[in-house]
Amino acid sequence: MIMTSSTSQATETPTKKPRIFNTSDSITIKDNVHGHILVPPLCRVIMDTQEFARLRNVKQLGCTHYVYPTATHSRFQHSLGVMHLAGKYYEFLTQNSPDVKFDPLDHLCVQVAGL
Repeated sequence: MIMTSSTSQATETPTKKPRIFNTSDSITIKDNVHGHILVPPLCRVIMDTQEFARLRNVKQLGCTHYVYPTATHSRFQHSLGVMHLAGKYYEFLTQNSPDVKFDPLDHLCVQVAGL
């Protein structure tokens, strides 16, 4: 990925159009367990890769869906939940600990690590 400082745009490959990284690129995903999950632009770029998309086909619960037909949790869904909970945990730590200050970059790094 190439970042240009003069226009604050990034291009993934020469064939794709430039992507501006701002909050309007964030998406909201409705999750059955956690409700609405806000996905930051960097996490969205990671989720758009082929390697990450393959997680949709890997079952988190193994063969459990044969016994419980509605147990269809995938590694993709699991990763989204971990990203969301990691961000919530960072927010909790910064709010309840006087020595730790909230830093948006650290928050994003924790969420990316959760993916």
